Amino acid sequence: METHENDPTTDQSADPWTTFQDRFGSLSDQIKDTYQKVSAEGGPSGDDVRDALGTLARAWDQVADSVSSALQDPEVRSRVKDAASSFAAAMGNTISQLGEELRKTDPSEEE
Repeated sequence: METHENDPTTDQSADPWTTFQDRFGSLSDQIKDTYQKVSAEGGPSGDDVRDALGTLARAWDQVADSVSSALQDPEVRSRVKDAASSFAAAMGNTISQLGEELRKTDPSEEE
């Protein structure tokens, strides 16, 4: 099997959270550099981006407040439980199907 230089399974001594943090930090830097190149070519200014993020944060707060208020209603809580139960059942079924497919293609079971 061919491995890649960035194969996360090759260095078992590294702390996985440190690796995660390093990789997302690197990704963040790359996205920031790309954004700066694009914005230099006529994209939105930094102030425009900050204003848009502020608007998104305020909208998110309104959504969170609405959900919190709705969850005070016992009927809504019941419906949330039903929906979560359906989601869990669907995920369980999907994982079971995936496991069956993996067992079918596992070369170690063919011996």
